[in-house]
Amino acid sequence: MFCYRGTGSIDVAAVVTSLRSNKRDLAVSDDTPLEEVPLNESHVAKTLAWSMRRSTSPRLVVGAVCCLALSCIAATLAPAADSAPAPAHPSVTSTSMLHYPETPRGDQVDNYHGREVADPYRWLEDTDSAATARWVAAENDVARQYLDASTGHEWIERRLTELNDYPQFGIPSHKGGRYFFMQNTGLQDQDVLYTATSLDEEPRVLLDPNTFSADGTVALSGLKASDDGQLLAYGVSEAGSDWQTWRVRDVATTEDLEDELHWIKFSDVAWLPDASGFYYSRYDQPSGDEKLQAVNYYQKLYLHRIGTPQSDDVLVFDNPQEKQWGFSPTVSEDGRFLVINVWRGSDRENAVFYRRLDVPDATVVALADRFDADYEFVGNDGDTFWLRTDWRADNGQLIAVDLSHPEPQPLRTLASTSAGVLLGVSLVVSRFCVHYLLDTSSPIR
Repeated sequence: MFCYRGTGSIDVAAVVTSLRSNKRDLAVSDDTPLEEVPLNESHVAKTLAWSMRRSTSPRLVVGAVCCLALSCIAATLAPAADSAPAPAHPSVTSTSMLHYPETPRGDQVDNYHGREVADPYRWLEDTDSAATARWVAAENDVARQYLDASTGHEWIERRLTELNDYPQFGIPSHKGGRYFFMQNTGLQDQDVLYTATSLDEEPRVLLDPNTFSADGTVALSGLKASDDGQLLAYGVSEAGSDWQTWRVRDVATTEDLEDELHWIKFSDVAWLPDASGFYYSRYDQPSGDEKLQAVNYYQKLYLHRIGTPQSDDVLVFDNPQEKQWGFSPTVSEDGRFLVINVWRGSDRENAVFYRRLDVPDATVVALADRFDADYEFVGNDGDTFWLRTDWRADNGQLIAVDLSHPEPQPLRTLASTSAGVLLGVSLVVSRFCVHYLLDTSSPIR
């Protein structure tokens, strides 16, 4: 049903017939009745893949891709009606070509820079119209009829469950003498956060998102442990919303503190070195019923102190003249700098600002504010910042910038593109781990 080309569909019955007709490749005699020719998953998969490659406009119906692929394969694996053995794989009761409802074409034509571009299906963009609702209902009817007529749902569910039922572990992080890592026993809806003081001891559950709600609609959206490993800031979202509520949990007791922060979206968290608070970004509270409709403009960077209400949070940085600016905070490992990555809408280019934390009442200073390249703060050695950037280097480079210079400029290039495209850089103790893309390989040096 969901695998089709152009305005028609792949006729699964025709695929099966074609497969069984090729008796020589299937190693059966020419006098073997067509319906008795055996098939296997390899033959079916190859033929379906070939059919889709031949299509000029393959389409997938969102939400049913997995079900379709398995159903198509399941359909071809059904034995003939007069076969005695019970099928080992699911089958469908009908493999006839599906007929989709007619989709009217409109006469909408747009002119882009002197070139006319037809958009005959513009009417479908009106999701509130009665015509769109009827079209969606008709499409759903086709899908439902196919699914209701098919068998083997239990087999598909059982097999998918088997394939997904295995333990999964995340990479541990180490904070203040504690290890933190995510783990899933296999079939849990959300990964669970564990902690341990050593890799040899039995870890304990610190945060289980599966307990957030009975229906599973509340999800873990982010987390960050303080440098001393004593506190955990974590965010949750409801019903798939981008809006997040952040809370703080005591690692020793696994109890939440009273801190609760709202109207957060597209934000990282950066702890102060002494764990007395953290930086985060949020928007102003939407008015009335605009919670889900309001456009996200004028994000602001705040400092939250542990144990205080959100209303007391200190505004650190914003720009009322730039409504699309957003802020991602980082505190340097030596605790001396707040580094602010500034993004603008969906632009690839960004800006970088910083603020000294070891100087009382220090102001925010621009380091690279022209939005002329992609910049990423890697680390620092005193007043020397290391940045990964594609500034004047299309394949990327690692540069050093001296903050003591009146107008900071690159001092030297530490890693160039001669070894390939520079994908990322990490500072580990006193060494750089540089990730390249070279001739389709991905070395780390």
